[in-house]
Amino acid sequence: MTTTIWSCGGGVQSTAIAALICSGKLPKPDLSLIVDTTRERSTTWDYLERWTIPALQAVGVRLERVSAADFASTDLFEGEANRLLIPAYTLGTSDTGGKLMNQCSTRWKRYVAQRWARSVGVKDAQVWMGISTDELRRVRVSHEKWWQHAYPLVDLRVNRADCFGMVRSMGWAEPPKSSCWMCPHMRDAEWRDMRLSVPSDFQKAVALEIQMQKTMPRAFLHRSMRSISSLSFDSSTLPLDLGGCDSGMCFN
Repeated sequence: MTTTIWSCGGGVQSTAIAALICSGKLPKPDLSLIVDTTRERSTTWDYLERWTIPALQAVGVRLERVSAADFASTDLFEGEANRLLIPAYTLGTSDTGGKLMNQCSTRWKRYVAQRWARSVGVKDAQVWMGISTDELRRVRVSHEKWWQHAYPLVDLRVNRADCFGMVRSMGWAEPPKSSCWMCPHMRDAEWRDMRLSVPSDFQKAVALEIQMQKTMPRAFLHRSMRSISSLSFDSSTLPLDLGGCDSGMCFN
């Protein structure tokens, strides 16, 4: 028997899926979860607790908050080689710089969701992913037979603008972008906004960068290769901000 699992990311597209469930335009999934990496920005949890979770509870859907601390097999660094899992900027052995691979989404989200699903007895799953039609490059076919992806927004031909409309139609506030507070993919405006509006999250990022550099001194959270505590995030004083996330794993 196949279990329908909604993997909620806490962002715009996932909030639209919640709106579709609450309005009866999508069936209720058998299980719903959001993985707590323990580093998600506070604004995501504030929004979920104010809008999404109560609305889902009202229609009989429980959104399970699954902690990566309970199911992840590794944290910031992995293995004897101390491989850094986040896509940090690093000078390596030269001053030209580079960017590490994004491995945190797989280790802290996908594997955690799968282990949790196994722990509650799931043997065959169809997993809803929050991806809209303007993000088709993010659509992936799972190579694991028991864990198959489904894309309800794509099936319904919903784009990101439609997602905002669906959320507004429910009377909910606009959802914030979902990301971790130390994500190197963040744009300067996001860093600046976080430092001003949620300074506690920014200080966590500062502390994590210091912790990270104890093992990898030439790794940084910002593309300028400077510690974030020293930056004003004024675009006129920093390299061109190309920003954005290439993986597409987190922002849904």
